[in-house]
Amino acid sequence: KTSLFTEEGNMYYWSLSNESPDWYEGSDDMRFPRPPFMIKFVKVGSRFGWRWCWCDRRTGDYSCEVNWLDSEPGKESSDYENYISGIQGIENVINFYKGHQQLPTEEEYRR
Repeated sequence: KTSLFTEEGNMYYWSLSNESPDWYEGSDDMRFPRPPFMIKFVKVGSRFGWRWCWCDRRTGDYSCEVNWLDSEPGKESSDYENYISGIQGIENVINFYKGHQQLPTEEEYRR
């Protein structure tokens, strides 16, 4: 069976090719995550989006900000409470790459 996605456990993602002009080597220092060269798809309540990230079982999840494909549910929506409780977990892993919607450049990564 052929898939458009790479699968690791129950996580499905796309990865930037190491032949891309945007690809660069990450730090070997274990205190810093690898560059966020994976695209992870996000669903919170009824809202869908995607984000650049670096995720693995050893170092955890380091993500950029979410690029939402639709608008936030209104406060009067029946899905609003689910969205608000789910978004907190999503925002907790936006740490090292906070403020980045797009893939950081090599210069930004090495700062």
